[in-house]
Order: sequence, then C-alpha cells, then structure tokens
Amino acid sequence: MDRRDYLRLEPGKPMLAFRDADETESGGLSKGAWVQMVLPGKQWIASGRMEAQGDSVVIAEFRLTPLTDDAPEGGVGQNVVRRVPFGLFRSFALSVAAYAGKHGFPFLVDRFERQLPGLKVPPRPRPRRAAGRDDVYYAKMADDYIKAIKNGSRTPVADLATARGETSETIRDRLHEARVRGILSKGEPGRMGGALLPRGHDLLGIGGKRKPPRRKKAGAKKRKKGRKHGSTR
Repeated sequence: MDRRDYLRLEPGKPMLAFRDADETESGGLSKGAWVQMVLPGKQWIASGRMEAQGDSVVIAEFRLTPLTDDAPEGGVGQNVVRRVPFGLFRSFALSVAAYAGKHGFPFLVDRFERQLPGLKVPPRPRPRRAAGRDDVYYAKMADDYIKAIKNGSRTPVADLATARGETSETIRDRLHEARVRGILSKGEPGRMGGALLPRGHDLLGIGGKRKPPRRKKAGAKKRKKGRKHGSTR
C-alpha cells in the first residue's frame, strides 16, 4: 500500500498484511504476517510482524513509519509509543486465524500456515444438530438458497436470514450441515452456489417417483380357445 492509502484508513483499526517476499531493500516490510494500523492523530503507521510461539503469537519485529515523507515534529518518543496497543496486535491476529478456520476460508488458512508456521488454526466446527430438525428441514433450506441464487440474489445467505428472522452465520452453518448430510453439493470456497443433490430431490419429492413395471402373476393360465358362437354338434 502507498502511504496515501493509509490516510484513508480509520485510526486505531488494525488490518492484516501478508508479505511473501522481503521488501526491506526498497524500504518495505520483511517477509511474514504483519498487523498494521494508523495511530490516532494520523501521523504514524504502526506495523508488527507476528511470530507463532506455542498456541499464541508474539510481535517479533516492530516498526513505526511516518505517514509523510518527513518525520512529525519530535520524532518517535514515549508519547507515540504509548499510543500503540500492542495487545491488540496479538488478539487481532489470533481472531482472524480463528475466523478463517471457523468459516472455512482455505486460502486464508493456508497463508497463516505458511507465514506463521507452528500456529494451529482451529478447524471449522461442525454445527450441532438441533432437536426436531430432520433432513427435510435442511432440504427445504438448501432449495430456498438455490432458488434465491437463480432469482438473481447476490446475497442469498443474508436474504434467507432476513426472511427467516435469523443471523447470516446461522444460515451459513445450516447450509454447511445440508452439505454434510449429502443434500446440497459443495460449492467453490468463498463463492455462493451449489446444487440440490438426488437425496435432496427425494426428500422434497421433486420429479415424482417412478412406478415399477407391472409383472405377470406367476402361474397364470393361458386362455383356452373357445368354440365358435352358434356352433352345433
């Protein structure tokens, strides 16, 4: 990002940046996973390179960079360092990793595993099956989801959540359950989509049932040829 881009960021709000190559020769950041934020006052950018230690992360490298070409008056001092929320750097990195694992973002999980080797990203938990919700319930949910997409909805999960009075996360978890149960096909990671699988069609009675072919009764006797009408002996 250019320094001018940082000026548009909200002060005190952290963001995550991955660096795949060492950019220190050009004045950039070294390779790794960085948490960055613009400090209140919009004069300094605080950047911390995170490193995994056990089940947590620590700041292994820290930088304060002025947002302008020239350093602000007084330069770096205690008054500037005190404004850096070091604890937020750690908690933010861990929360993003947990979110990526919980909601199934394999690309982001892969970046964490490569840039923070040793950090165990929690896998996405399987939603608990609520009592009273059978396969038909999930088949209807999947069918409504697919219909919303076919009708042109760009936010089918949010639309279903609004219609059902539930949260988007709840709808997302139930669609995941529908896939686990073999009702809804798996879509591409991070993209909406999918199709109702044959099991879902059967549960909803879509397409009707085929009638089995009629079989002849075993041991049926052949009809005997009768005499012609009006015949006499």
